[in-house]
Amino acid sequence: MSDQDEPPREAPGGSERWKEKAVRMRVIFYIAGTHVLAAVLILFFWIGSHTHK
Repeated sequence: MSDQDEPPREAPGGSERWKEKAVRMRVIFYIAGTHVLAAVLILFFWIGSHTHK
């Protein structure tokens, strides 16, 4: 049997579709995490500006 008769093999790390989905999930996670961090910092500054000295 020659190489032309064999079905194409998948990449060692999985299919390209799975890799694209993983990248999308990572981007969503990083964006959401950045927004949560920004919200916490804004909350801290807001609390700090409303303290009675």
